[in-house]
Amino acid sequence: MLKIKLIRKQEILLSGNALPWGMDLNDLCLMHFKFTTSISISKKKIIMLPDSFVVSKNIKIHNNVSSLIQISGIVFTVSESLVNNVKLPIVIQKNSIGYSQLKEIFSLIYNQEIKEKNIELLNSSLLESIFLISRYPHKFDCKLHGKIDQRLIIVNRTIRKHYNDPLTLEYLAGLIECTPPYLSFMYKKVFNISPIKFLQAFRMKKSLDIIINSELSIGEIANKIGYVSQSQFTSIFNKYFGISPSSYRNLMKGKKKHLY
Repeated sequence: MLKIKLIRKQEILLSGNALPWGMDLNDLCLMHFKFTTSISISKKKIIMLPDSFVVSKNIKIHNNVSSLIQISGIVFTVSESLVNNVKLPIVIQKNSIGYSQLKEIFSLIYNQEIKEKNIELLNSSLLESIFLISRYPHKFDCKLHGKIDQRLIIVNRTIRKHYNDPLTLEYLAGLIECTPPYLSFMYKKVFNISPIKFLQAFRMKKSLDIIINSELSIGEIANKIGYVSQSQFTSIFNKYFGISPSSYRNLMKGKKKHLY
């Protein structure tokens, strides 16, 4: 996991000077550059273009212009084994694969616009973005349907089509090859509901029709819409509608008799 060590905001670097970042063994830096900036990593010089990011360890920023520049970014504490499979540095330019997702998550952390309890989830999302960009760029390409990531549409369609299967967050995440925390964060951001809560809501909607228009037992209905037990189904149904499935069926039967 990533843990925030330090948020460095608009640090001033005078002309002709250099500034080291992420020199500790377990430091991992995510830096954002507003203007063209020269940096060096392991003695390799890199020119960062305006509005770009770099993820790396042991970064040295150089100010080769005549005026001062401002440096901003986040320093994370990370286990050494976590980044062994990632080739650093990772440079993410504007309009490149994964850029918009990375910038949005970076902004939330940098501006501290996230509740403390959600920091771990957000860090997982950031880590997932970084790793996917570096290792599987073709799977992170944002093929949008309107303004929605195509991968989220795949998850949404899977839930609608296979709601009666024992779906889990881990299964849905595996479907689009990302981690469960990342899927949960991005899905909720787009649809204003987590994938598992949407699955429950969809099942509840289906159950109403089956309860009214079939003679299946409550246990059979539970199995039909993807629950492993009648008690689980009854508990969730009660939370949604404030009434048990059996009581709801009796209530609707009574209304039908009254109509006729």
